[in-house]
Amino acid sequence: MRIEVKVIPNAKRFAVKLEQNILKVWLECKPEKGKANRELVEKLGEIFGSAALVSGQKSRRKFVEVEGSEEYIRGKIKGLESAGQHS
Repeated sequence: MRIEVKVIPNAKRFAVKLEQNILKVWLECKPEKGKANRELVEKLGEIFGSAALVSGQKSRRKFVEVEGSEEYIRGKIKGLESAGQHS
């Protein structure tokens, strides 16, 4: 499933939060030489099983392809939010 992501780089810690069908992701890496994109794909891959950056390589708004249904993805995100993984 393709999801829209808003990236906040150079954060104190990694976190995710779903707001109005957009996944907000706080990344620890700075947006230099693709480091933030690599962290995004790696972390979302850990959460959803796989992740691939589809578009937005140089933008804070990106589209990422992840494995699973919308219901599965929402459940995973809610689990992270309730575990304190958001800002």
